[in-house]
Amino acid sequence: NLGEQVGAGQDAAADDGEAKFWLVPQLELAQNHGLTPIRINPALRISREHQDEIRAAWEKHFGG
Repeated sequence: NLGEQVGAGQDAAADDGEAKFWLVPQLELAQNHGLTPIRINPALRISREHQDEIRAAWEKHFGG
């Protein structure tokens, strides 16, 4: 179960930095290294729009 997984997250990277988003208990920014809000906000929006697909892929890949 994804909700029981520790560290269930998604990474986003660009030339100027990277970020990690937690998937549980809710989608949120966990870490940001060098990305401006102009870069983070679209990644967060897209992640929210596709969060069910992302969680399902995470569970399939990591055996949730």
